[in-house]
Parts: sequence; structure tokens; C-alpha cells
Amino acid sequence: MNRRPNILFITADDLGYDSLACTGCPLPDISPNLDRLASEGLLIDHCHIATPICGPSRAAWITGTWPHRNGMMGHYNQPPKWFVASSGPTDASREAMRPEDRYYKAYLNQQPPLWFGPTPVTATVPELLRSESGYYTGLVCKSPDPRGWDFEATHLDTGLGRDPSKYEQITTRFLRSALEQNKPFFLHVNSMDPHEYWAGQFRETRAWIDMMMGGTTYETYPNGKPYPDPAVTYSNDQIPVPPCWPDNDAMREDLRPYFNSVHRLDETVGGILRALDASGQTQSTLILFCADHGIGRAFAKWSMYPMGTRTSPIVRWPGVIHAGRRDRQSIVSAIDIAATLLEAAGVAVPGFMDAKSFLSLLKDPRASSPRDKVFTCFNYMNNYPEHDARYPTYARDLPSKFDNYRPMRAMHSTRYTYVWNGWADGRNQIPEEMSSHQVIRHILRATGHHDRADFETFRAREEFYDTANDPGCLANLIQDPALAPQIDQFRRELLNIMEQTNDQEAGNYRVDAGSALS
Repeated sequence: MNRRPNILFITADDLGYDSLACTGCPLPDISPNLDRLASEGLLIDHCHIATPICGPSRAAWITGTWPHRNGMMGHYNQPPKWFVASSGPTDASREAMRPEDRYYKAYLNQQPPLWFGPTPVTATVPELLRSESGYYTGLVCKSPDPRGWDFEATHLDTGLGRDPSKYEQITTRFLRSALEQNKPFFLHVNSMDPHEYWAGQFRETRAWIDMMMGGTTYETYPNGKPYPDPAVTYSNDQIPVPPCWPDNDAMREDLRPYFNSVHRLDETVGGILRALDASGQTQSTLILFCADHGIGRAFAKWSMYPMGTRTSPIVRWPGVIHAGRRDRQSIVSAIDIAATLLEAAGVAVPGFMDAKSFLSLLKDPRASSPRDKVFTCFNYMNNYPEHDARYPTYARDLPSKFDNYRPMRAMHSTRYTYVWNGWADGRNQIPEEMSSHQVIRHILRATGHHDRADFETFRAREEFYDTANDPGCLANLIQDPALAPQIDQFRRELLNIMEQTNDQEAGNYRVDAGSALS
């Protein structure tokens, strides 16, 4: 076996952990390619991402650190030192990242909140793989960090991250370059499916596509879009509704285009795998697939509940991982992916990382996880420069001054989830930007679920759920005296990790939970 395996890291945008057939989705033909990948490797049931929002979740992957340690705590809210690049991609053979790419330009001009202190991060995973172990590195569509890549393709190159054939072509081109370099490769490929706007969703308009394409000209498919429609589509009566929402016609109508996009994600993965097979490098390649967080709806994305933070990684590594394994007992954090991939490549894990390698779990079914609970957090939705200028100093009442700052912390085990909503005071609300047009709130009110709609709006200061029996987190057990010992243990472990990592909310949490922890 090659001591330095090739590494193919495939990620999905806004994918619920139970949206694939291999993780329980009953829709026919929803995910044949990912199901095959799982059958040929290992499926880890319990993994939680660092934070349920795209950019900060990805920054945690690529640095192996929590958001309040790396500085990327929300969109438009970027790390100061490790992030800003002095130059773009180093591979001259690739089309340079286009200057009209507004996301790239915006990233390079952003800073974290003015009150954010120094970050310990000194390098990212692709930088370390390239400099310490000679990897040829590539990025396809969406990363919070432009440094460390030899090869890049953007959302403009991939049909807004939704064209399986373009992914296959770009992957083929990258693999050819890696072979020419005679180096092991690290390729991070992200599908923007199933991020909104979903396939066939009424907001998936030409005006939206033009805006996302940044005003560039583009070729279209017969559907008038720069990407194809999914090869399989579903009807409302087929749609499974996740347990955090009521199962009714309105929810099924809302989620139908989401599941269509999930299938197109699987088509994209199929294209990537075909390119790998054609390159002749399948047997020497470690593949890891996971999502950045859950479905783009309230009680999932932007929330601390498992529907928002849980993902189920699939790992295939020929000759190392026995086919058909499923780990239902272990729990890992998505930030641990950084340390795991570095260790697999023979690169020392830097001391600044919060990540803990779970490489032993991949190699040995009898191995223990480095964690028994996983921490997750949320800070900002969007933090714009004008808000920083208005609130340059961190304060306990920042949530009341700025509605995009909604501090939440959680601890998850395989059985329970504990949530602290530091902003919830009965007056502060979840803002429009954290709700995807408040679709869920409107559906709840229109279908008679007014109490649930109020809870979605205001939440509670503390929450505790038995997720084994209540996966939708519908019954808050925080006042259950029979569970008091478990709840206090979760509180202590949450405070411990917040204090260890210099979380800006640690003092506030100690005040809130003080009587229970004394």
C-alpha cells in the first residue's frame, strides 16, 4: 500500500444526515453512487460539524479548529492572518480564478469582528499536505481559504456547482495533472447541491442564476440553465418529512425540490468516481464524503439540533477499510477530519489544532473514538463591516443590539443533545436571514402548529433532548428531574471546552449555568 494515499475529500452543501438511502431515506434511486461508496467502505453514523453554516463549517474542516479560535464565525466574517492570500492558485495551466468572481473578491477584503483577538492558526490542511508531504492539491468549488491549492475550479466552472458532467471533466483534468507531477494528490470537491435554490424550486429563476454567475455569459442546457435538471425527480406523495417538522402536504411540497437536488448531488459524485476509476488510481485513493450541515430550513441549518449539525461520513480506503462496515457506536467531530487526513498522509498534526484524529477507527473496528461527546457552536449569520464599526467591542448584550449575532452552543452524544441559546430571552428572535424566508415558520402557522412556530422564533435558554427516541427534538427535557445528573454532566463538559478554547461566550455561559454547576 502506498504510504501516502491519494485523498479525495467530497463534500455536499446543506445535506440532511438522513437524506441518503444508506442513512435511511426511503426514496427510490435517491443515492446509488453514495450507497455504493458506503457499501465499499465505512459509514460512521454519528459525526457533528463545528457549526451549521457553510463558510465557518468549512473553515473548521480546513484548519482543524473551532470558529471562535480561527476567526471565521459567520459569513463576511473572516480570519485575519491565515486567510488572506498574497497570490492566487499556483497552477499556471489552470484558468486563473476569474476576477469577476465576486465571492473570491469579497473574501479577500473581509476581516473577523473587530473585537476578535489573535488566532493560533498558522497553516491549513492543503498547505501542510503540500509542504510537508509533497501532495499536489486541488479545490473544486467552494472553500473559505484560497491558500494552499495548486489547482482550482470555481462555481463558475461547475455550473453553479450543479453540473455532474463538469465535475467529471474537471476531476479528470486535475487527476491528469497530478499524474504528470508524479505526486500523490489531495482533491477537495464540493457539490453545491442540495443548497438552495433547489432543482425546480420556484425561486430558481433566470434572474437568480444570472446573479450567481456574476454577470458572466454562459452556455445553457435545454432547460435554459447552466446545469442540467436531475435525472430522477420525485412527486409530493413520495417525499419523507424529517421528524423535526410536521408531516403534511405543505412540508412535502416544500421539500420535494430538495430531494430532487439530493439525487443530482449523487449524480455529481458518480461523475467524480468515474473520473477516478478512469485514471487508474482508485485502489490507492482514500475517499471521504460528508456534508457541511443540514437542510437549509429552520430546526436544521442554523440550529444546534442534530438535523442541523449531524452528518454521516462515508470513508472508502481500499486495502485498509473492510467493505460494508457501519459504526453506530462512535462519535466524531467534523473538525477531526483535518487531523485524520494529515495522519493518513504521514503529516504531524500541528499543536494549534483542536482536531483529534480518528484514523484508528478507520483501520480497526475495535478501536475507540477519541471523543464521547462533540461540541458544536453558532455565532454569526452575517457580520458586515458596518456592523463591526457600530459594535467594535464584544459585550454580553450584543445579541440584543445585532440580530445576526445569535450565540448558541451544544454538546452531543450518540444518545443526547444539550443546547444553550445565549441570545434567547423571550424578546430576541431568530432573524429573517437565519430562516430561508421563514418558510418553516409560515408553514407551521398556516397548518395550526402555532406553539412550534413560536418556539422556532424565540427558542429556550436551555434545551435537552433524548435524540435516540426523539430525533426531531420535539420534547425539551431540560426540567426532567430524572435526567438532572446527565444534564449537569453535559453542562460541565460544555463549560470546560468553552473555557479551554477561550470561547468569548464562556463567561456568559458560566453565569447562566452557574447555579447548576456549583
